[in-house]
Amino acid sequence: VVDKWTFGAFASTPLEEELRARGVDRILLCGVLTNVCIFATASQAVDRFFRVCLIEDACAAFDKEWHNMAVRLISEPQIKKGHNGQIGLY
Repeated sequence: VVDKWTFGAFASTPLEEELRARGVDRILLCGVLTNVCIFATASQAVDRFFRVCLIEDACAAFDKEWHNMAVRLISEPQIKKGHNGQIGLY
């Protein structure tokens, strides 16, 4: 659990330093709001070269359509051929 003051968990916390100190390079991500905080955290994690796995069943948004769009934006790059050969992508 990380106390944060911004939408993304990396922008206002020492999360990156703590994960690096533990040798973490992959993140299982869940929480609320999928289309705001989870999406921001996933984007910030990828920008820092962490691999992200979204636990869709453990995420939610106020609107199912917003949730589904965020899930697609986070997850669809994974279904493209060769995605796992790129550093930092899911």
